[in-house]
Amino acid sequence: MDTPILSAPKRRRSASIRRRIHGETLATGQAWQRAKIAFLSVCALTLVLGCQRGGYESFSGNTMGTYYRVAAVCASLPTRAAIENELRIVDEVMSNYRQDSLVAHFNHHPVGIWFDAPRSLVHVVAVAHQVSEMSTGRFDITVEPLVSAWGFGASEVEQQPLNETIQKLVNVVDYRELEFRAEPPALRKSSELTIDLSGIAKGYGVDQIAELLSENECKQYLVDIGGEIRVEGLNRYGKPWQIGIEAPDGSGRAHLKVALKNGALATTGDYRNIREFGGQIFTHVIDATTGYPVNHGLASVTVQRPTAVEADALATALFILGEEEGYRLAVVNNIAALFSTWNESRSDYSVRMTPAMEEFIGRNSKHLDSNELDV
Repeated sequence: MDTPILSAPKRRRSASIRRRIHGETLATGQAWQRAKIAFLSVCALTLVLGCQRGGYESFSGNTMGTYYRVAAVCASLPTRAAIENELRIVDEVMSNYRQDSLVAHFNHHPVGIWFDAPRSLVHVVAVAHQVSEMSTGRFDITVEPLVSAWGFGASEVEQQPLNETIQKLVNVVDYRELEFRAEPPALRKSSELTIDLSGIAKGYGVDQIAELLSENECKQYLVDIGGEIRVEGLNRYGKPWQIGIEAPDGSGRAHLKVALKNGALATTGDYRNIREFGGQIFTHVIDATTGYPVNHGLASVTVQRPTAVEADALATALFILGEEEGYRLAVVNNIAALFSTWNESRSDYSVRMTPAMEEFIGRNSKHLDSNELDV
């Protein structure tokens, strides 16, 4: 798996998408706030609107219930408005927190009838399908009913769902009932299912901004949406981008640093987006085959891939599978992944890397700068 799972389609603007743009602000606050928050720490580089340093210009703002940051050197740097327009379109297509999003429309669409969709949505569904196949359905974007039942959707819940309720919902979750086609781009469901893209859409947003920068001849850039990272080229010191991976203990410190010249990093963890019922803590990451939030020893999983959309989905899938099964799957598929595992008392953790991650870090270790972090 050294190449992207699927090549992303070129960015296009269909008339149907344009008609759905009503000038709303980007989703903030509750919108996507409960979506998976990755854990790549922002450690040193302060990216603010209009900031320039060493020829780099940077922008920052809010999107999808989290932050975004862009730093780049370009022949013609896109404006902040262009970047935020791109992010708004992703949000209008893929958000589960907007009643007017295309995902919301599809979720209410009749069974058995093709739903005209933009290529972006079909691409994300196709990537999710492949990751579902790899994980034998443990990662599944049709998990939306369970996400909502546990209070990680658009509405809060006061009580833990009953076991009977969970089992009924598990029976309607099945990625194999979701069809997609590239030409003409469309989706179709074979049963009454609904989708949730919170485990993959931010990564796709990162890739869209990266493509926008590349179209504007940006040879060096960093894109960060809520900790999902993609870079190209070198930082302002002429070195590969220095990325700090945050420790899962909540300290805010970087427990590992990597040098990245191109590609993406994404992390899924168990301690930022949680619910408490009856004194018991539940994480937002749900195993679609059991209907329950995962409950194992993993603290976080970080994945390095060529694109952020696949890094995002794979990090979530490996985290669901757990420290042993997830590690084996990553090794078999040559995925560069780092697993942080809690000890019995959850007071400390250990780190384990796949051979592909060890090779990646070793190959790039000569580019590490002990005094600098870009993210």
